[in-house]
Amino acid sequence: MVDYFVPAEVQHAHIQVTGLDRQVLGLVSISKKGKGQVTIQSKSYPAGTYFYSLVLDGEVMETKRMVLAR
Repeated sequence: MVDYFVPAEVQHAHIQVTGLDRQVLGLVSISKKGKGQVTIQSKSYPAGTYFYSLVLDGEVMETKRMVLAR
């Protein structure tokens, strides 16, 4: 689960998952304003290190690292 906060004035929000090469591997749309949680479906990703970013109105607000071990 990934926690997020989307301010009321934001029009478009999503979580973007990227690999070490910064290639976008997945997007999770966020429609709820305020605090919330989303689940990143990691079953399709092999073991490794990834990054997930909160993107608000096209601007990356925060990025965190995610390590998947199988």
